[in-house]
Amino acid sequence: MQVRTDKLQLLFHQSFLATFGSVGGALALSWLQRDLGNHEVIVPWLITLCVAGMVRLGLFWAYNRSALQCRTPARWESVYWATLVFTAGTWGLGAFLLMSRDNLLSQAITLFFAIGMAGSAISAYSAYRSMTLVAVGLVLLPTTLWLLTEPGSEQRVLAFTTLAFSAFVVRATGDLSGALQSLLRLRRELEIEHRIASTAARTDELTGLNNLRAFREQADTMFTATRRNGLPLCALLVDIDHFKQINDTHGHAAGDRVLQAVARGLKTALREADLCGRLGARSSRYCSPARTCTRPCRLQKSCAWLYKPLWCRSTTPCCMSPSASGWPRRVRPVRTSPPCWPRPMRPCTTPNPMAVTGCTATPPPPTAHATRSSTRKRMPAASKPATAAPR
Repeated sequence: MQVRTDKLQLLFHQSFLATFGSVGGALALSWLQRDLGNHEVIVPWLITLCVAGMVRLGLFWAYNRSALQCRTPARWESVYWATLVFTAGTWGLGAFLLMSRDNLLSQAITLFFAIGMAGSAISAYSAYRSMTLVAVGLVLLPTTLWLLTEPGSEQRVLAFTTLAFSAFVVRATGDLSGALQSLLRLRRELEIEHRIASTAARTDELTGLNNLRAFREQADTMFTATRRNGLPLCALLVDIDHFKQINDTHGHAAGDRVLQAVARGLKTALREADLCGRLGARSSRYCSPARTCTRPCRLQKSCAWLYKPLWCRSTTPCCMSPSASGWPRRVRPVRTSPPCWPRPMRPCTTPNPMAVTGCTATPPPPTAHATRSSTRKRMPAASKPATAAPR
């Protein structure tokens, strides 16, 4: 289907000038036949060709104005066939009626122009072999068949010369059409392979997020665009706590499931303009362009699931430590919004020119240091090692 669409696009691109060529050839032939051929045919023939040319130009205009998804062969091929048959038939029949039946020079001039129009049809309609053969046949057949029926040897020589040219056209169009179709198919296959390779090179295979290289490139572009337009930019760094312990206790397969679950959660919070990527073994980053300084709070509300324990198959609990930052520095944390926890988050560990702008939607989980301190406080006095009294 894609190859047929490419052939249709090539057809409309190549045959645009053929409309002007058919009218120009008819004008030149009419001027040469003004003293040799049938004068009464010239005006109606030229008017009919001009009308056909206007119809074809309208077809080209409609095709170029249509959407890309609407440029399908099923919609445009039949219409193009109708305009092609009408134009080529009008040209061949008009040239035959214009030709003088008693003047050999008039016959040679007419046949010369008809062969020239047939040759131009090869280059204009090479994407479709059937269209090329039909156009050549409609232009050459009326004059050639009449020359074959004439008893004169000169007329028969002209007719056999035209038939030899037609045989060459049939063979040449077959080879050209096959080579062109193979080239279009190869081009489409290369585009698909390139797209697959490019996606694989820029995507993390496990999570489906952008890898570090793709994230840096797109983040630089996003930061430049927001700085140029004067818009705030929010960033959220998510780090999975005790990820090594998960791998050591439950195996790497469980760790992979944790990463995939985190990636799915981040994707649900993405907007079309947002960017998300995996930076390391256990950390991901989420960038979001904002129009107001309240975007960090909304970002935390959409990612509130980060503060809840994550379970995979009821055996692998884990927690995450998100940190937010933003640009520009003049933006301050939003503390008056009721859904926000009145305590700013810790800044991102990565050095950058961003100031802290986010606030948590729920109280952040206790840190490992606080957990160890509370555990030591709950230990009985007998379990503490004895220390010598100072002298």
